[in-house]
Amino acid sequence: VTSPDGRRFLSDCYSSLQSLVNRTLNSIFNPPSSAKRVADNLSDDDLARLLFEELRLAKEAEMNLDFSLAATHLNARILLQPSDHELWHDYGAMCVRSGNWPKAEECLREALALDPRHVPSLTTYAVLLCLMDRYTNAETYLRGAVDFEPENALAWALCVLFYDLESRDGDRRAALKKYLDLTVSE
Repeated sequence: VTSPDGRRFLSDCYSSLQSLVNRTLNSIFNPPSSAKRVADNLSDDDLARLLFEELRLAKEAEMNLDFSLAATHLNARILLQPSDHELWHDYGAMCVRSGNWPKAEECLREALALDPRHVPSLTTYAVLLCLMDRYTNAETYLRGAVDFEPENALAWALCVLFYDLESRDGDRRAALKKYLDLTVSE
C-alpha cells in the first residue's frame, strides 16, 4: 500500500482497531463500579449527604479503634468521587493515625497527584515521611506547603518542629519568627 489513499485507509483501520481494543480492555480491567453508578444517579445534595454520612461513620469507627471499618467508610467515599483530592487526604490521614503507613503513603500521593498544591496533603505527607525517617523528602513537602500558603500557621509550626528535630537552629528560628508573626497578629 503505497498510495496516499491506501495509507490513509490503513491509518483509519489501525485507529479504529486501537480504539476498540482500548474500550474492550478498559471495560475488562476498569469496569464501572456500582458506587459510581449510584453516584451518577444522585443529586448533588444527596451525594453530599452520603459523603458526609460516610465520613461521620468513619470517624465513629476510628474513635472506637475499628480502623478496618473506618477504612471501609473512607474507601466508600473515594469510590463515589475518585478524583476528589480531599477524600484521598482524609483516608491517608486516618491511615497515618492508625499506623498503616504504606496505605497512608499511597493515599497521600494520590491526593497530591490530583492537587499538588493541597497544603493539608503536603503537611500530612511530610509528617508521614518524618515518621518513616525520610527527613530529606519531608523537608521538600514542608517547604512546598509554606511556599504555596505562606500564611498557613500550621505549616510554619510543623517547619519549626522539623528544624528542631534536625537541630537546624537558624532555620528553626526563621520558621518560628514567621509562625509568631502569623499568630500574634490574630
